[in-house]
Amino acid sequence: MNNKILDEVRQARRLIEEIWEAWRSSESSDSLDRPWTCPWTDSLDRLWHQNYSRARSLLEHRLVSNPENILLLTVLGAVLSDQGNHDDAAKLLRKAVENGSNDRNTFFNLGVAVLNSGAGEKDAIKWFKKASTLDAHPESWEAYFDPHAH
Repeated sequence: MNNKILDEVRQARRLIEEIWEAWRSSESSDSLDRPWTCPWTDSLDRLWHQNYSRARSLLEHRLVSNPENILLLTVLGAVLSDQGNHDDAAKLLRKAVENGSNDRNTFFNLGVAVLNSGAGEKDAIKWFKKASTLDAHPESWEAYFDPHAH
């Protein structure tokens, strides 16, 4: 694996993790056992938009010179899905599958993107089931998914 690819994937991951760490640190001590009650503030919203935009830009830039890279396709798919661009995410994730991905997160993220795009619950379930049979690549991550929202 190209070191530049790994460096940018790790940098994008740090940007995403920074958002969730900021959110967790904003929790009041009495809400730690009920994280769903923690506030989402304007400053967190700004950080979310800024960091997701930066992560997306990093990954898109690297994908230009590595358009078949499964890891880049998988993590950019996660970022796009988290941003609500589910159709674009699904296209990239399907390409990762076509390129031979055996990463659990490729299939999980495709399930998330398909379900959230409204393309069909049966198709999404197929991808979630496939994901459950695989191991995750250590450098990839899952798109955000709230099963209670569906």
